[in-house]
Amino acid sequence: IDDESTQQVTFITDMGRENANTYVKDFFKQFKNIDIKYAQRDIPYSNCMIERFNMDLKYMYLYRDTIKSYSELNQLVAHAVREHNYTKRLGILNGQTPYEVYNGISPNTEWINERWEEAKALRKRKAKKTICCLTKL
Repeated sequence: IDDESTQQVTFITDMGRENANTYVKDFFKQFKNIDIKYAQRDIPYSNCMIERFNMDLKYMYLYRDTIKSYSELNQLVAHAVREHNYTKRLGILNGQTPYEVYNGISPNTEWINERWEEAKALRKRKAKKTICCLTKL
């Protein structure tokens, strides 16, 4: 979006210092078509669910290697989104994937619990290989 655009846009963010400061406010003042709103102050809901995904995206995918091109970045983000939506079982969703919950797929609790334990063991093995300076997990 540029300052010539006529489409009105609402930019929603949290009240973190990196977002709610004079530099950010001054930056957005130059765009007449962007209205900045703060979660849980200006609007009653939070953006915490997407913030959690953004944290996973950064630390599990983007910060691990040097990204050499836009194409590589696009592929990495697409992979992260697919993995999150279709394979990542979330405790907040009672061990289901976002895809399963969104599509009303009933949970197979026994199968989920088995996969949950397998996933925990896999994460532990991966962590032992990738995190330096740890002798035990």
